[in-house]
Parts: sequence; C-alpha cells; structure tokens
Amino acid sequence: MKKNIYTLLSLVLMTTTMLAGCDLVESNTNDEPEVQVQMKMITSSNTLAKGSAMSVQENDLIITEIKMFIEEMELDGTRGTKDFEVENFIVNLPLDGSPLILTEGELPPGLYDEFELEIEKPDDDVEVSDRDFRDETGSYSLVVKGSYQGEDFTFRSREDFEIEIDLFPPLVIEESGTSVLVVTVDVSGWFKGPDGETLDPKDFHNTERINKNIERSFEAFEDMHDEEFEFEDYVQSVDLEDGSFTLENGQVFHISTYTEFDGDFKSLDQVADALKVGIIVEAEGEYFIDADGQNVVIEVEFEYED
Repeated sequence: MKKNIYTLLSLVLMTTTMLAGCDLVESNTNDEPEVQVQMKMITSSNTLAKGSAMSVQENDLIITEIKMFIEEMELDGTRGTKDFEVENFIVNLPLDGSPLILTEGELPPGLYDEFELEIEKPDDDVEVSDRDFRDETGSYSLVVKGSYQGEDFTFRSREDFEIEIDLFPPLVIEESGTSVLVVTVDVSGWFKGPDGETLDPKDFHNTERINKNIERSFEAFEDMHDEEFEFEDYVQSVDLEDGSFTLENGQVFHISTYTEFDGDFKSLDQVADALKVGIIVEAEGEYFIDADGQNVVIEVEFEYED
C-alpha cells in the first residue's frame, strides 16, 4: 500500500512522444511544459557534501556523473484513461540537486493512479549511442563516474532497479494548468560499507554491496510512500454534509472524489438511509492520512450485517 506521491518525489513527467530512442536527457528548466515528471538527487547532509554543480564529494570519493538507462517509465491510467509510457532512454542526473525533466510533450488528460520506473540494461535489439552502457563486455543499467583517492573510476551496474508507487489521489492531468510529479534519488549511501567506511568502486569485491546499496535507496524511496492503512468496524454514524462516516471505535473517515466503493452500499447516502431504519453496516477498506491529519478513504466496502 502506498501513500500520496505529491509531497516527496522528484521525477518530473511531462510527456508524450519525446523520449523514444536513446538520446541523453539533460537538465533543462527553460520553457517547462505544463505537465512534468522530474528526477533529482538528494544527499544526507552529514555524510555527503555538495562540492559544486559538477560533483559531489564524500571523504576521498568524488562523484562527477550519474547516468541511468530507463527501460520503461509508465503511468497507469484509471477510470477510462489509457496508460502512458515511454521506453529506452538515458538520463544524466544533475549533481547540484536541481530537477531533471524526464519527458517533454503533451500528456493526455485523465487520471493516473500508479507510477513505475524501470532502470534496466538495454535489450540487445535496442540501439545505444552511449558506450558507457554497452561495450564488448556487455550492457549496463547504471553508470557512476568520479575519482577515489585521486584515481578516476567508472562504476557500472548490470542489475535491474525499479520504482513503483501507487498515486492517491490519482494524478489529475487537465486540459490546462500545471501538474508535477517528483522522484528523489538519495545517493549518499551508495558507496558506504556496513561500518560507514567508503567502498572502493574500483574493487570488484565491492560490486555486490554497492548494487545492494543502490537498490535499498530506491526501496527506501518507495517506503516513504508506503503509508496506507486498513480499517474494519461497524459504522456508527454518517455525516453527509461533511462527507464522512464514524466507526464504533471512534475513527472518522472522509470520502474523496476518488474513493472507490464496493459491497452492498455504493454511497454514503445509502449507508445513511440504512442506519436510519436500524440496519447494521460494516465498513472495511484502506485509507491514508492527509496533510491536515484527516483519514481519507482510498477504497471501502460497506456490507449489510444480519
């Protein structure tokens, strides 16, 4: 279960047809389109200090470039909206923390309830112009360049990484207005050992641990949005004016435009009518806590109790 993406991510989606093929996507905040998906780097202030817009430094390790091969980026449509996806492109992550716009174009208006980003090696039949991602030894999904103890290094990963997040409320794309979706990448622990020591990226013995660190950073990002909860109890009362219902345990839950209803009753009005004539109604579902501290229902099943 995942929470509202709007508060924390840094991956901008603007859309439609631009990112086909393997052109490198550079950071560009000029003439931004009305809808965006952005990606940006974040660091832990106590472990990683920004050196400049061109590098970040951690003790004797300096990172000068981070690139990823995006095999697929997808927004899943809901309630009649078609899925949107772009495939096979390379992104170069700005090291100064500024957002990288991943796509350009026009995202079809509608509702999107899931975001997925797959960082994988390019398939053999995909043409790749950047030799950092393919050479005589194979193909790679992620490339980090820099120096360690004064010596240049290029760390390349063959692993597959994925970010998948449910969007609630759904991302609403309208004919006009601005919508931004942001995904952050925390690189501060990528080259850290279990005791906080710096891992030499040139030592192949550290490759597996570095890959696991990278995977954990993406999982941590997902976990930040895994804040949905479940409820199950009998309905005590309904407040139609407030658009809410109260359970016998005292919890109050609010209905939104995007709440999905299931079961015997398909609206709060039907539940209120049932309670008036003495019918016992049980509610079961999922919710998240919004910025105002309210319990907002994602989906609910109201059932008649004999």
